[in-house]
Amino acid sequence: RSTQAKTLFPYTTLFRSLRELREHCRLERALALVQTSSLPIGQVAEACGYASASRFSARFRTRFGCTPRSLRAAR
Repeated sequence: RSTQAKTLFPYTTLFRSLRELREHCRLERALALVQTSSLPIGQVAEACGYASASRFSARFRTRFGCTPRSLRAAR
């Protein structure tokens, strides 16, 4: 890759695709909302761009090792 491409797209070395980058950003936002808000998990999922709360919970668990509900209960 050229230096210009690395400058324009610094995340390409960390993420293989824009889809991975988008998923990373959505889940990081979801983590913050689960930890700091009292929004229902379904609303957190919706706020982060997930149409399905169950898909959101599955992706959250894959990324963070626990469900959003269990993380919230532990705080």
